[in-house]
Amino acid sequence: MATLDTSFILKRAAAKKLEHVKTLNCWGSNLENVQALQQLENVEVLNLSSNKISTLEDVAYCKSLRELFIRKNKISSFTELEHLKQLPNLTVLWLSENPLVTSTNYRLHVIRTLPHLKKLDNKVITEEERDRARTEVVSSEEKTTSGTNIVTAILCLLKELNKENLLTVRHAIDQQIQEE
Repeated sequence: MATLDTSFILKRAAAKKLEHVKTLNCWGSNLENVQALQQLENVEVLNLSSNKISTLEDVAYCKSLRELFIRKNKISSFTELEHLKQLPNLTVLWLSENPLVTSTNYRLHVIRTLPHLKKLDNKVITEEERDRARTEVVSSEEKTTSGTNIVTAILCLLKELNKENLLTVRHAIDQQIQEE
């Protein structure tokens, strides 16, 4: 298993200290463990494409990150995107050729989870896509048995109803959930 370490980072970034690293290109380095990213709060552009990375947990520490290229890895679950929610400056994400890309409504799910993105998989995110991501049920993976997400999805789909009808529908749904 190839591991990202401090000396590798400094050499690749041509930097003397980790806090000076703004751009890091680790494309095709056979990396599985990237825990050292936790020390790169100032990195703005990170290329981890063509590796063996299966989690985005360590990327969450890169607080200044604007662009993340992580295509051709082993990211297989939408839950990994939760780690990127903590990165408000992240506007470019390239995830193509990861297992999760084959999921139904992949693009809409990513847009919904990361609303700050401007570009996904080298394609600009349109306002139409943003609207669809907000209103459509994106994936069966997103549904839960608690009913909370189901209620949210139904309310989004019923947004065209007037306020009085919407409150009636919500009350009926809340009652049904309490009875379960």
